[in-house]
Amino acid sequence: MNALFDLSLQCTRWLQAAFPALQTLLSLLSDLVYIDFLVPIVYWSVDKRLGRYLVMLVTCNNLLNEMVKPLFHGPRPFWLDSSLELDSSRSFGIPSGHAQSSILTSFSLLRLLPKRWLWWVAALFTLAMGLSRVYLGVHFLHDIAMGYLLGGIVLVLGWRWQNNVEPWGRGLTFVRRLAVVGGVTAVLTLLSYLAYRIMLLPQTAVSWQSFIPHAQTESTLGNTQALGIFIATLLGFILENRYLQFQTHGTLRQHLLRWLLGFGGAGILYIGLSECTILPNLLLHFLGYFSVMFWMVYLAPSLFAQLGLVQPIYLSQRPTTS
Repeated sequence: MNALFDLSLQCTRWLQAAFPALQTLLSLLSDLVYIDFLVPIVYWSVDKRLGRYLVMLVTCNNLLNEMVKPLFHGPRPFWLDSSLELDSSRSFGIPSGHAQSSILTSFSLLRLLPKRWLWWVAALFTLAMGLSRVYLGVHFLHDIAMGYLLGGIVLVLGWRWQNNVEPWGRGLTFVRRLAVVGGVTAVLTLLSYLAYRIMLLPQTAVSWQSFIPHAQTESTLGNTQALGIFIATLLGFILENRYLQFQTHGTLRQHLLRWLLGFGGAGILYIGLSECTILPNLLLHFLGYFSVMFWMVYLAPSLFAQLGLVQPIYLSQRPTTS
């Protein structure tokens, strides 16, 4: 492992010394991982089925990353050489969430515009994202490789989910769907707790020991946030399918108002809950991210329907199912 650390550190030192002018550009590129915010727009206004698929992929990908990080509890390059730090990241290193998200999001969005040349754009964007994280001194080469691997696995499983698991889920009754959500929640909560306990196991003395307590806190909060988002996503989609089934078509004005109300409501929820001082920090993180995600996938579309911004197909207007 030390050989991997040394090789990656030498790579980062060479990149920073040879191309100092790239710092600003690669810092901006690194921030493009947050293009995930485009996914709700697809869900609200472009193609609801594709949007639902993308939301599930991003949600599962984030949860997997947050569950795996504490298992490896790996360092970051600037933990070993502080002179390499060009960006701020305080959680554990492996796997790289940026690399994992870049391969997943860029290749998933190709379903919107399935052009051959865009595959090359997606590949270049994914590679450049990994390069930016190595250049900025926040990830080792093997962190990037692990991120690509996990993101690719989620992408492939997502395709199989849409072709096999989703049709199976549509055949379940409403009550059984809720039972599945409860069972999945219980299993993931147990796995998250086991990852947390493994993270707390005593480690041999390492030179980056001083970074570990803060990284453990970050991983605990990140895992809690990801779990809240995942549960809210599943529950919200089930309720939307049961009670709403909105249509995405509409005028430009309707689309703009959806985005304004959707993102505005999410921002109000997030800021409001972040100012809460009554609840414990961990519970607050869970409820905060659960609330924001539940708003995006169910409550916001329900508001759109009430305001006439989407066309719903209410349960009372459809054949009754058990």
